[in-house]
Amino acid sequence: MNIYLGLTIILFAIMFEAFFSGTETAVISVNKIKLRHFVDAKIKKAQLLQDMLNNPDKFLGTVLVGTNLSVIISSVVCTDLIVTRLGPDYKWLVTVILTPFILIFAEILPKTVFRQMADRVTLNLVAPLGFFSRVLSPISWLASRVSEALLLPFGKDKPARKSVFVSREELKYLLKESERDGVIQSHEQAIIYSIFEFGAKKVSQVMLPLKSAVTIEASKSLSELKDLVKKTGFTRIPVCKDNCSDCHGVVNIFDCLHEKDINRPVSDFIRPTIFIYE
Repeated sequence: MNIYLGLTIILFAIMFEAFFSGTETAVISVNKIKLRHFVDAKIKKAQLLQDMLNNPDKFLGTVLVGTNLSVIISSVVCTDLIVTRLGPDYKWLVTVILTPFILIFAEILPKTVFRQMADRVTLNLVAPLGFFSRVLSPISWLASRVSEALLLPFGKDKPARKSVFVSREELKYLLKESERDGVIQSHEQAIIYSIFEFGAKKVSQVMLPLKSAVTIEASKSLSELKDLVKKTGFTRIPVCKDNCSDCHGVVNIFDCLHEKDINRPVSDFIRPTIFIYE
């Protein structure tokens, strides 16, 4: 084989391997929240990318077949060039020469670059990846069938359906990513985080002693209740005795808004309370 032709083939093989390697990393690293927004906006490339993510076996099959074919082609051509010119005793040079190039330029470098630029480049990779998916589909399909056949003795089952629910930690991660990408504001994230923390708090951490609370006597009139609500801004007032040692219940100002008789006692509108231990 002509040395220039051989080197050209090796160069293109390494470039294709870099493409498949980088594309795999980019697709896996793409921001799923942004992608969801693009899909909802009916962006065609985003919809195709989402289809790939929904069918990971086909996507990974294409990437792996493309990567391995590129490695095989570059290795075969490099071996032919070396054996033809130096003899079979120098086959070991193939490993020495190709390994650094493949490791650096076809693996580490593209994976690093594509991971950092995943959100910018991934949608542009959909078209070429779709093309290679169609071209390599016969080989990918055959490789998948062989893999499934080899896994049968080990009791390979169908993958379990992924739950639509996420854990608390996963939701926190999504919120963090959303805040970083500007989907939600920092104060909105803080509000949602406080909901998670609220469930872990004890009643004693948030309770207010009855003696320190705004209360009203059961014998007081609605007129006095309305004055108290205007003064404090509270809409629900505990109804207690003079010394606040006994709580009869709670009165809600909204229960009294349409009452015309402002002299009716508060006791007529008391709601029962739920008592919780500290």
